[in-house]
Amino acid sequence: MDTSMVANLNPGDGDKPIEIKVIRKWLSYGKKAECCYIFLDKSGDAIEACGCLGDKGYFDSIIRMDGCYSVSNYVCDNANTFFVTVPHKTKIKLGRAAKFEEIRDDGFPVYYFNFLAYGQLGARLDNHKTLTDYIGRVENVYEVVRTQGNAILKLKLENLSGTMIETTFWDEAANSFDKEAIEALPSPVIVAITSMKVTQYLGNLQLTATPASYIYINPTIPEAAAMAAEFVERHNQNPILKIQYQKSKDVEVEKKRNRFPLVDLLSQNPNRYAGAQFTCKASLVSLDASKGWFYKACHECRKKLQKRGNTLPCEDHDQVAKPNNLFFITAHIADETAQAKIVFFDAAARMLFQTDCNTLIDHHGYTDPYTLPAPLTILIGQPKIIQFRFARFCRPGAKDFVADAVFEDIVSP
Repeated sequence: MDTSMVANLNPGDGDKPIEIKVIRKWLSYGKKAECCYIFLDKSGDAIEACGCLGDKGYFDSIIRMDGCYSVSNYVCDNANTFFVTVPHKTKIKLGRAAKFEEIRDDGFPVYYFNFLAYGQLGARLDNHKTLTDYIGRVENVYEVVRTQGNAILKLKLENLSGTMIETTFWDEAANSFDKEAIEALPSPVIVAITSMKVTQYLGNLQLTATPASYIYINPTIPEAAAMAAEFVERHNQNPILKIQYQKSKDVEVEKKRNRFPLVDLLSQNPNRYAGAQFTCKASLVSLDASKGWFYKACHECRKKLQKRGNTLPCEDHDQVAKPNNLFFITAHIADETAQAKIVFFDAAARMLFQTDCNTLIDHHGYTDPYTLPAPLTILIGQPKIIQFRFARFCRPGAKDFVADAVFEDIVSP
């Protein structure tokens, strides 16, 4: 019998059978409540097929995941223009008249992906007409969080450029994901995810699941094999650090979380460790006041006040009666392996110096922002346990740190 290829289907077609494999299915609750599928033919072309949700029981009885069928008595219509899962101008409409005759799984591909590179994601930000497939190495699997009855799973993925992106999955995908099994797999673990929305949080691109989203672990595709090989080669040259992202409520445990020598951190790609905090036992080598050791800030928003005539207004709150003085100090620290540049903002600086900026200025007269107060310089050479992260914006080639907390070195490291 003469058959049609998926790539050649147009709206109005359906008079010839198609031979396909069912590779995905989901329920859609958009304008129409539907049972949806991705059909894949032997040429590797994919098309979305949908039937009325009220006929779910019927479809479940004749269509199974990974089943191969000769499908006839279907209707071809214009593809959806929103939440598009595959780049095909046509979609298949299924009814009870549709016939599914099972055939041998002979020569059908296992997967279909239409990957988008990280650099192309911005064009789809909050534009969900076309959904996104993405591939990356699993950097972290967060614990499933339950809120308002919903289960939320987050994965952090890394691409070959070292760029990290967080992905979010809901409910069924979150509940069925086996975190322990993934963590037991040999590294690197490559994940392909499908039909994601491109969103943004705190200025960072993210991928958020839709009902059509799937997670594929180590799929047997050329892209995954090439990515895994590249990461193995990189790991052999410069091993990836094992990171514990979850904070501890125990301060003594927190002091040791992600404890690494500075030399190991300085050899890493900062993009790989976005959101990670490290600790080290280090001493202050120097403090740099060339750009000032404090700044005048708004009491409301803590933004730096900019001079306007004889006043120091806030860009958001206009005139400020009495500015708030906040620490901002660049320093160099050193452990037994290396020296590094680090910035102490107000909270971490207060932990380091055991005083606040206003006290030094208002009560001790240290009003010159370019002259370091003696109570600060006296700490040079003293060992501390410092918790820090990679600076988000560094000079090209630089690897600077930002301090988050400072602990006294009371217990042994």
